[in-house]
Amino acid sequence: MGILIDVGIVTFVSSSLSAGAGAFLGSYLKKKGENLATHEDIKMLVDQVKIVTQTTKEIEGKISNQIWNTQRQWELRRDAVYSVMQAIGQAEAANVDVAHALTARRESEEPGKFLKAVAEMWTKSHESMAEFEKKRTLAYIVCSNKFAVALHAVLEEMQEMVRKLGVDDLEGFKSHVSRLAELIAMALVRARQELGIQPYSASLSSESSATPTFGSQTPG
Repeated sequence: MGILIDVGIVTFVSSSLSAGAGAFLGSYLKKKGENLATHEDIKMLVDQVKIVTQTTKEIEGKISNQIWNTQRQWELRRDAVYSVMQAIGQAEAANVDVAHALTARRESEEPGKFLKAVAEMWTKSHESMAEFEKKRTLAYIVCSNKFAVALHAVLEEMQEMVRKLGVDDLEGFKSHVSRLAELIAMALVRARQELGIQPYSASLSSESSATPTFGSQTPG
């Protein structure tokens, strides 16, 4: 007994299967394409994040170096200011000691007893002046021109006073004391400016008058 197959049914089933397969394949390919696009997007995003991260690190490194350089420059300036102002004080004190020793020798009935003391005071004076000049050189490098000018004026005045002492001209030495006090006061003002410290409210003249001088220390 033969089997009768309806050609119409076969055609319908075949068409349905073909349409279903086509729809499935299309859906699959579409999904695959979307996944591929998403994967590529993720890869692109990762690459971009890497670039941003690297750029950020480079920027941070540059900023860090700039901050470090600024901090280092500030420390150099601070140390130079402290050192040179301390050297000024030591040089001034050493020169005053020489003047006192010369005064004591002049007023003594046995001036020969003061030869050793005078020589020692002169040695300290030369050493302190040399130290002042050395510290001043560093300050010239890292500090402002205004501070450098103030230091130079102090040095010139001190050198002139040392020359007066060298020829035993105590009166000439004393005549420079007030001027030196004014110049040191100005150097102090410039030093405070270098460090960003609030300036004195008092005038330079009042600061100068408050500075100890050789004249006020000398007996008689």
